[in-house]
Amino acid sequence: MMLPEGPRGRWLALGILLIVFGVLVRLIGLPLGSWYVSLLEDRQLLLAELHQAQRIAQHLPALQVHSQQMAARQALDVVLWPGSNQALTAANLQHMVQQQVSRQGGRVLSTRVLPARQTSTLESVSLQLVCQIDITGLQALVHALTQHQPLLFFEQVHIQARPQAEQTLLSVRLVLSGLRRPDLSPEAT
Repeated sequence: MMLPEGPRGRWLALGILLIVFGVLVRLIGLPLGSWYVSLLEDRQLLLAELHQAQRIAQHLPALQVHSQQMAARQALDVVLWPGSNQALTAANLQHMVQQQVSRQGGRVLSTRVLPARQTSTLESVSLQLVCQIDITGLQALVHALTQHQPLLFFEQVHIQARPQAEQTLLSVRLVLSGLRRPDLSPEAT
């Protein structure tokens, strides 16, 4: 095949050259350009992550202290009684103890909330309970109360036997206490 000569041939050669250049741009240039653009975007993302990591690293000591305080607080929350104030905590304690006595076949005669005692970081909420229960019920009650979470502490235990026709009922007076966080609001002081 013979190519035309003169101006017509030059135009044909220029057209073929433009077609080859277009194919090369399409096959090599566009993928290379999109790869370069994605590389720039990745660089921007990495720089943003680096700046965020540097900001976090500046706050790391304070975050570690806060994290340790939160962990200690959560570990202690397992043994503390819930309630936003002393009265609600005492009500929770009283309700739970009455339920336990009833479950063990006993009968609650009276309950009384005693004045709270506060240490530097915790407040002790105490409850005096008088009930009648048989010996196996008392054993089950003591076991249930000592295994309970949040923790209960026995401060006083008085047991007096009351013989009846079929079984011996015990008259039991317990002073129990649970711990809670004291009110931190200014109204509570």
